[in-house]
Amino acid sequence: MRLLGILLRETSVDTVNLDVVIERKHAEMPAFVVVPAAGVAAWALRATTTVEGTLDGVPIGRRSLQRWDDDRWFIELRRGVLEVVAKSSGDRATLVIAIASGELSAELQTLIDTVPEARGAGRLAPLLRSGCSARRSWLRRRL
Repeated sequence: MRLLGILLRETSVDTVNLDVVIERKHAEMPAFVVVPAAGVAAWALRATTTVEGTLDGVPIGRRSLQRWDDDRWFIELRRGVLEVVAKSSGDRATLVIAIASGELSAELQTLIDTVPEARGAGRLAPLLRSGCSARRSWLRRRL
């Protein structure tokens, strides 16, 4: 099935597999890929959602799937991922994504389990579940 020029492949409720084009609005801005809303319709998303996935088989880690408009969502890509897959703006790639687990990352769980000052931070778990490295850094600076 082709939507907005993007090939939707073997999509299940749990995993979305797309043929995407890597885009960039400006050289100083991050690259991104567009995900058609129809491709993630089964997920019934209403707001930014953390996903995990791969780009041409290379893990992209936990990324935010952000709403663009009623027809599209997008995911920003780290430069390092593009370097590993040897891709740049305008290149096609295969994106496979799934909604990320709501569990704390192993790194954060270990921190909470082993650092006495972090034990009280367990109440912050809902804020940390997105896996955002900025939040992990913020927590480390305060412990």
